[in-house]
Amino acid sequence: MYENWTLIRYEYVSETDEAHRALVDNPTAFRNAVHQLATRAAMETQGYGSEEAEHITGSILTDYMDTYTNSHPEAALAFALWFFRVAADNWFSFDRMLTETSWYFDYHSDPYSSMELRLFKGFNNNAFLHLVTPKDLAITVNDAERVITLWVVGLAD
Repeated sequence: MYENWTLIRYEYVSETDEAHRALVDNPTAFRNAVHQLATRAAMETQGYGSEEAEHITGSILTDYMDTYTNSHPEAALAFALWFFRVAADNWFSFDRMLTETSWYFDYHSDPYSSMELRLFKGFNNNAFLHLVTPKDLAITVNDAERVITLWVVGLAD
């Protein structure tokens, strides 16, 4: 946590490449894994009980999901815009965020692995923080490290 804003990551790591592929290539399995991460995040950040957290994060199982891969610069652009929506006037310059997100998505860019951004459209991030939060839930998929990351960001403004 920083003085005026919060950035937290929750990660799910697969033990093998096969387990990772089975998870990220199966829409139902992927949504269930993200729902588990989000439930844990809501319990830890807001102190909800497990049933309440599952209910609050339940839209993940049905929300529309946009997917951006690192084979296109759209992933970096979409992730930068996600951060920028928090409070462009205070903390995040779009150019700076685009530089950071471009580096993040290009880090593992090769023919054998990829980075993806998946945005659960319309998800209310106030399930995690009662701060200024961006619309949509941001999830990154890192094939090289077999990691799914849920991003939580908010500004106390």
